[in-house]
Amino acid sequence: MFDPITLGIMAVSTGLQIKGQLDAGKSSEEQSKLNAFRMETETKLGKVQASQEAMARREEYDIASKSNYAQFAASGRDIGSDMSVKAFMDKQKETLGEDIRRGDVQAQLERNRGAEAAGAERASGRNARRASLINAASTAIGGGLDMYRTK
Repeated sequence: MFDPITLGIMAVSTGLQIKGQLDAGKSSEEQSKLNAFRMETETKLGKVQASQEAMARREEYDIASKSNYAQFAASGRDIGSDMSVKAFMDKQKETLGEDIRRGDVQAQLERNRGAEAAGAERASGRNARRASLINAASTAIGGGLDMYRTK
C-alpha cells in the first residue's frame, strides 16, 4: 500500500543524510587546506629562523675574531706574519663555514618535510571530500531504492 507520509519521511531522511555527508566532506577538505597553510607558514618561519641563526653565528665569529686578534696583538705576536695565528684564524673561519652549511642543509630538509606534509594534508582533504561524494551518492541510491520498495 502506498503511504505518502512514509515516503516523505524517507525522502527527507535520505536528503538529510546526503547533506550531512557532503557537508562533512567539504568541512574535512577545508580543514585540511587550513592545516596545510599552517604547515607552509611554519616552514617559512623556519627558513627565516635559520637565516637569523646563520647571521647570529657570523656576528659571533666577527666578535670572536676581533677578540682573538686583540689577544694575539697584546701578547706581542705579529698577526700579519705569524703562521700559527693565521692557521688558528683560518680554522675558525672553516668552522664557521661548516656550521652555516650544516644549518642550511637542516633548514632545506625542514622545508622539504614541511612541503611534503602540506601536500599530504591537502591530498587527505581531497580524499575525504571524494569519499563524502561517493557516500552521498550511495545514500541517494539506497534511499531511492528503499522508497521504490516501500511504494
